[in-house]
Amino acid sequence: MSDLKTTDLCHSSSSKLPEASTDLKMNININSEKIKYDTIAKNVFGLKEVLAYILVYIVPEFQNMTQLEAIPYIKDVSISKHAVSSNFSGRYLKLDSESKIDGEGTVHFDIRTIIDNPKPEDSTIELVINFEMQVINNPGYTIEKRGIYYCARLISEQLPVITQDTNYGSLNKVYSIWVVPNCTKDELVTYKITDDNGNSNTEANLLQLSIVRLAKKKNEEYNHSIFDFLHTMLDVIPAEEKMKNVGRFFDLNKNKSVVEGVEKMCNLSDGVYQNGIEQGIEQGIEQGIEQGIAKIVLSMYNNHLSLEQISEISDLPLDEVQKIIENAV
Repeated sequence: MSDLKTTDLCHSSSSKLPEASTDLKMNININSEKIKYDTIAKNVFGLKEVLAYILVYIVPEFQNMTQLEAIPYIKDVSISKHAVSSNFSGRYLKLDSESKIDGEGTVHFDIRTIIDNPKPEDSTIELVINFEMQVINNPGYTIEKRGIYYCARLISEQLPVITQDTNYGSLNKVYSIWVVPNCTKDELVTYKITDDNGNSNTEANLLQLSIVRLAKKKNEEYNHSIFDFLHTMLDVIPAEEKMKNVGRFFDLNKNKSVVEGVEKMCNLSDGVYQNGIEQGIEQGIEQGIEQGIAKIVLSMYNNHLSLEQISEISDLPLDEVQKIIENAV
């Protein structure tokens, strides 16, 4: 299909719609539960005590620090309004975490925060941290390219107007950290700026992209690692097991915000199981959740839902919905 336009794919809302099939209803229900689960997960990761684990595992400036030692360095946290649950009382700013640059469009960051650098003598006074949870493993482009672009936006927006007096020395180092589920293996890959000999110069190394790929099944060998922590927080498992695992990282008797978020995830986790995410869409789980989502998108389109409706239901950007349909037609 060439020159596909959004208007070409939209069906008239005034025309009589066909009855939705049982399969379509089930798929939408399953996907809706998964979307809610992912949303609550982002709410939980917006908590400073949760972000602190990401810092000590991935950000070099926090190496050899404990989670409790890292928390005081985290300043205001902003989270995309699309991922904020009105029923969740987590301690973060419910802002639209977006980057607006004239002529370059708007980027919505899942989570963005400013961190005081515990080692300012080695780098900049503050660090800008962006944390993204990628729902689809293979969205039609490489995560690496999108991640580097996010880093570039986080740097460029620090100096919105360039003049002869612009102080480039005021630029803060940025980190973009991506979590990608349903991969073949657990893997952490980090990209940063080095010279020809592989040496890192603190004046030049202003960005770092870290991509954490999570296997479909947790590897018990990675105990108390970034993989262990992320699997514990994100995997869809029975509620009792999930709460027990989370208790290895947090004192659940004292941390009400984490408990509240995890309980909501646990409830949704059970709902996902009951609605068949584990057994009902086996192709999507076995071949990667992205194929399952693509199937749902196409099912909704074939049942005459517009791109806007599909985007709203699936929580996918409009251009990704359009790309899925283009590739299938």
